[in-house]
Amino acid sequence: MTKQQSRLHRPYLSQQPREKAAERGLEALTNRELLALIIGSGQAKHHVGQIATHVEKIFAEPLNQLTNHKQLGQKLQQVPGVGGVTAQKILASLELWRRLSKPNPILTIDQPSKLYALSKDIHHKQQEYCLVFYCNGRGELIQRHIVAIGGLNVNYLEPRDIFAPALQLRAASLIIVHNHPSGNPEPSSDDVLLTERLLELAELLGFTILDHLIVSRTGYISLRESHQELFLR
Repeated sequence: MTKQQSRLHRPYLSQQPREKAAERGLEALTNRELLALIIGSGQAKHHVGQIATHVEKIFAEPLNQLTNHKQLGQKLQQVPGVGGVTAQKILASLELWRRLSKPNPILTIDQPSKLYALSKDIHHKQQEYCLVFYCNGRGELIQRHIVAIGGLNVNYLEPRDIFAPALQLRAASLIIVHNHPSGNPEPSSDDVLLTERLLELAELLGFTILDHLIVSRTGYISLRESHQELFLR
């Protein structure tokens, strides 16, 4: 029998999944062929096509019989030719699909306490960090950027570092957060001047600054709450 005849008479896979995927794309593969591709290779007494067929039958069972990964892993290892490593590969593929198929939750920032939680990575820093949260018109977070590190004051911080990303992201509003390494979140005169200057620039550029939060390891202070007059423009 020639190699071509041997290929045509294979009982489980007339064409190797890897070859078929390369020629026609993964979407052309059957469920069994996708499983064979994940499994990779069979064993001396168990062809990969046979293994894939048995595994496919497991996934055809009612979902309520496969309630968790541990139970499914045990069931997979009952298939001849499937060991612990192969079962883990199949389970890892399922878990990755589960995670990627979940919709990303939309985070709306509407409270200073949320900002404090979202900036916890800078609470204990020994240098001053300035974060900016860029939001859309509904207050939903688009991105968070670290825009500056080190002595943050009205003379040091470059406004373009704050507003350039806002333009690129097409943000409607933004929230500024910076830390006080001293542990005291009370705003300094420089903090107030910086906020006032940025509010003026934001108004000229068509953005809204929703708040300026000062954080530390001991807590936070919202300038919108402590200096309301600055935001009443």
